[in-house]
Amino acid sequence: SHTTGKLVFAISVDASGEITSIKSIDKEGTIKSTPAKIKARNYISENFKFEPGTWFPKYHQGKITITLVEPK
Repeated sequence: SHTTGKLVFAISVDASGEITSIKSIDKEGTIKSTPAKIKARNYISENFKFEPGTWFPKYHQGKITITLVEPK
């Protein structure tokens, strides 16, 4: 990353394990850079998938924390 810090996202996941909503929680993160938030959000939507289950609620929520480290 081009910056160091933490980003926190609220997610909603459906019963099939797909992320249906991702929202940045700015007050819990330390990075204000919009490009960094967009890259992290895209990373989550492209790479995270959860286990499907018939016993899960139709939608459930959680938080994902991404820690970015600027290379030396």
